Amino acid sequence: MSHRDEGGRGERWVLAQTALFVLYVLLPGQRPVWRSPGMLLAALGAAAAVAGALQLGRSLTPFPEPAQHGQLVESGIYAWVRHPIYAGVLLAAFGGAWATHSAGRALLSVALSLFFDAKTRAEERRLARRFEGYAGYAGRVRKFIPWLY
Repeated sequence: MSHRDEGGRGERWVLAQTALFVLYVLLPGQRPVWRSPGMLLAALGAAAAVAGALQLGRSLTPFPEPAQHGQLVESGIYAWVRHPIYAGVLLAAFGGAWATHSAGRALLSVALSLFFDAKTRAEERRLARRFEGYAGYAGRVRKFIPWLY
């Protein structure tokens, strides 16, 4: 999606994200194997996403446009990755695909990865415009995976 296609706050990104989440849940798969390493990954991903959301507090928004009252958060889990909520969702999605032995969910997890990579580009343009220190922060901290990406 180009910048002009994002909507005021990025509504189209949120609609597409919601559609991907619904599709993920509706895809067939086996019952989760609770002792699967995939469930551990899913739990770690959920914990990272929740930690990121809690740390953002009132700055949390599903839209790429930063909240009006938002502040740039660079500490805690945000010192390790710039987008811990998205990273956590991806880890949970891949873990869930593994735990349910679902090739469809695995493929959709790849699609979610590509989607979140694109959404973060739109989001980061807006963050850089809003917060003077964002470019420096983005240069120091990786997007999804500490030290790697």
